[in-house]
Amino acid sequence: MAMIDDSAYHYFQDRRRQSASSDTNDINKAPSRVISPEFSLDQDRQNERLIYAMRLLLAARDRVLNLSEQRALVPLLPEVTASRLVTSLDLAPIIAHNPAIAHPLFVGLVTIPNPDPMPFVDVLPFLPPTLPTFDLMGRLLRDQTQIKVAGYSTVAALTRTEVLGLFIHECIDWIEKAERDQANGLINDDRFEKGLQHLCRFFMSLIKLHIVDPRSDTDCTEISSFCLRYARFEEANMLYRFIMNSSKF
Repeated sequence: MAMIDDSAYHYFQDRRRQSASSDTNDINKAPSRVISPEFSLDQDRQNERLIYAMRLLLAARDRVLNLSEQRALVPLLPEVTASRLVTSLDLAPIIAHNPAIAHPLFVGLVTIPNPDPMPFVDVLPFLPPTLPTFDLMGRLLRDQTQIKVAGYSTVAALTRTEVLGLFIHECIDWIEKAERDQANGLINDDRFEKGLQHLCRFFMSLIKLHIVDPRSDTDCTEISSFCLRYARFEEANMLYRFIMNSSKF
C-alpha cells in the first residue's frame, strides 16, 4: 500500500522541480517565465486534491468507503486516472469492496490517452463470481461512454467482446472448483451455491437486456451445458428453460 504513496510523493516532487522558474546553477540565465503566487497556490491545491484522492483510493482497496468518502472521491477520479499512478493490481481489491467506485475508475482508465489500456481490461475476466463483480460487469456492459481503444467505440462494446465470454467461462471454472473444494471438506461456506445463483441471475439479466442472444450458440452453449449439469438448483433450471424457450423464436 505504501507503494502508491511513495509514487505520489515522487510524482509531485518531480512536478515541483520541473516548474522551477529559474536555473540555480546559472545565475546569469534569465527566467523564461515568472510563476505568480496565485498559479503556485492553484498547483498546490490541485496536488493536495490528488494526494487526498489517492489516499481514499488506497482505503478503497481494503474497505467499503462511506457515502461521504465516495462523494469526495468520484469527482477526483479523472485527475487520478490522468496521473497514471493506478496500476492493474489495484483494480481487483477496489472492485471487491467498492464496485460503484470501480466503475468510473475503470472507465477513466480506458478513456484517457493510454498507449496500452488492455492490462486493466485483462483483470476483469478473472474476477470471482460475487455480487460486487456482477454489479460492475452489468454497469460496464451498459456503458455507452466513447473510448479510443483500437477497434472499439464504447466501454460496452469493449467489455462485450474482450471480457464477457472469458468471464463466463472463468466463473464456471470457479464454481466447479468451489464445488470440489466443498466436497473435499476444504471449504465450509456457501460460496459454491452463491456463485452459481449469482451467475445464473446475471446471465438471465443479460438476455433480458438483449446483451446476449439466447439463439446464439456462441453466447449460450457453455452456460446451457452448465445449467443442465446443475439443474437441481432452481436458478440453473430456470435459466436453462428460459434459454431453450427463447431459442425457439
